[in-house]
Amino acid sequence: MNEENYPPQNEPYGEQEQYQQPPPPPQQQQQPQQQYPQHQGYQPPPEKKSNKSLLIIIGVIAVVGILVLASYFILFAGREDIVGEWKYTEEIEGWEFSITMIFNADGTGEIRSDDMGEEYSEDFTWEKTGSGEITVTSNGDTETIEYDIRDNGNTLVFLDDVFGEEVEFERQ
Repeated sequence: MNEENYPPQNEPYGEQEQYQQPPPPPQQQQQPQQQYPQHQGYQPPPEKKSNKSLLIIIGVIAVVGILVLASYFILFAGREDIVGEWKYTEEIEGWEFSITMIFNADGTGEIRSDDMGEEYSEDFTWEKTGSGEITVTSNGDTETIEYDIRDNGNTLVFLDDVFGEEVEFERQ
């Protein structure tokens, strides 16, 4: 080996070529995350919760309201269809006969009849006992009568044989 040529003259002894590392890739800019102070007693604001519980409460209130309203109509509104004054009139061989029934909202009533000028009146109590059915009590006697309201609420038809046949009363 030739010592004159070693180490090469253009390079000092022991120096080696420096290896260059490639530059680091450019960093993507990240949005800074919101940092909350971490001191004692501080709590970050609560995250927004869905309104499911509020919707459930409103739904329950609506259902209860509908049930209460439906109960009212089942128990009391049916009374209103028959409440009022109703009159039946019939003429037979020149004789006029009429019956007037008054159903009050408080469950009381009155029946009046007029047979050729002879008038009769009697008080009664009544109660709606089913769809299209009432119970009438007068002078200690109780009778269950089936009825139907027709002609847009202007005709009350008693279906039971209390009168011996189907009888139509007109709203007065």
